[in-house]
Amino acid sequence: MKNEKRFNSNFTNLTGRNVSGYAVVYNALSKNLGGFKERIAPGAFDKALKNNPDIVAIFNHDLNQVLARTTSKTLAVNSDKRGLTFNFEMPDVSYGNDILESIKRGDISGCSFEFRVAPGGEHWQKVGSLNIRTITEISDIMDVSLVTRPAYDDTSVSVRSLQDEKTLKCKKSMYWMA
Repeated sequence: MKNEKRFNSNFTNLTGRNVSGYAVVYNALSKNLGGFKERIAPGAFDKALKNNPDIVAIFNHDLNQVLARTTSKTLAVNSDKRGLTFNFEMPDVSYGNDILESIKRGDISGCSFEFRVAPGGEHWQKVGSLNIRTITEISDIMDVSLVTRPAYDDTSVSVRSLQDEKTLKCKKSMYWMA
């Protein structure tokens, strides 16, 4: 098995140090990955997440810039109906502050993840002239990474403060009541 990396985008520039979003949105097609496009099926991460993996949040897949980690309980990674979510508090270290500023300026505008496909965890189909790879089971998730060049467009990442979170929850409640 080889490790694979996929890149996603859509940062929302807010205030604060809490970074959260979707590293993967299920059933969203990637950009062209070299002769094929890819989608991740709902539930593809379920078995990998049950194994209590050691997932790191990093910048541009650089293990020298660790931002958070599941085993230290500074990173939460979960699967819901929409996709693979992550949440962490940006560390108050020099590179963390630099990355946070770059997100706020819009210079860093994407998200990525590194993974391994489980044996038999993919299938291919041809749609017109396009090959589509659907990943149905991922055996390992190594990282979620903030990146400068995303491959998937249908994800979101937010930077917010605790006060922003309370406001957002209030707005969501009002939206669903309308």
